Amino acid sequence: MIKGKNYKWKNSITKGIYREIEIIDRHIKVLKEIIVSEPIGIKRLSKNLGLSFYMTRYSLSVLEKKGLIKPSPSGAITTEKTKVFMQEVGEDLDKVIEEIQSIRRDLP
Repeated sequence: MIKGKNYKWKNSITKGIYREIEIIDRHIKVLKEIIVSEPIGIKRLSKNLGLSFYMTRYSLSVLEKKGLIKPSPSGAITTEKTKVFMQEVGEDLDKVIEEIQSIRRDLP
C-alpha cells in the first residue's frame, strides 16, 4: 500500500480519502492481530504490528467503542460482534471499491 505521506498527491480530495483508507487498514490490522493473539497487551500489539503506542491505542479505543474488543486483565480480547464485523467490513469495502470505480469511469 502506498503511504499517503510518501506519495505526492495531485488532488487534496483524493489525499483525504487515502488518509481514511490508511486508518481503516490500521484498525483492521489491529483487530486481526487481536483475533490471532488474544489476549494481547498494547505493548506487544504495537511491537507485533510495528505501530507507535499512540496509533495502537487510538485503534484500540475505536475498536472498543464499536464493541469489537474489550479489555481483560491479560489484554485486549474480541467480542461476539467481531466475527460478524469482519464479514460485513469485506462487503462494505467491496461497495466502496465499486463506487470508486464508478466515479473513475465518469471522469473525462
